[in-house]
Amino acid sequence: MECRKRFIDVLSVVKDDKRAVELIGVVFSKIINYATAVYDMETLHHVNTLLLEPDQFREATKRLDEKRTITHNSLIDSIRICNRYLFKMFGTEVIPPGGVYSQDPIHLTDDHYRYAIGGWAGDVFYAFFKERRP
Repeated sequence: MECRKRFIDVLSVVKDDKRAVELIGVVFSKIINYATAVYDMETLHHVNTLLLEPDQFREATKRLDEKRTITHNSLIDSIRICNRYLFKMFGTEVIPPGGVYSQDPIHLTDDHYRYAIGGWAGDVFYAFFKERRP
């Protein structure tokens, strides 16, 4: 997938810059955190429907949604911070538009594209998962 290749390509360019590699690692971690929050939200919604009373269900859903929102915001912030560093240190001649983000870079400038960034995170997670070693 394009998103996996983008990470590998950018890492190969910045491999000697410890801070750049660390920031890319943070983005990976934030992707995992967000994917986990989405998974929890979607799966526990079904489980909680069967286990909890209506008031408890609403409260549990609210907490899960807040966690998902917080992890999503954290992911978006980490991509922006990482890209800012990459463009400052390596320039736009070396780092592709969007930096580590392989979709339309405009997504990172406007909060209306939050859903697209979340979908991209899922794609990145899946791309690395499906290429895992046995």
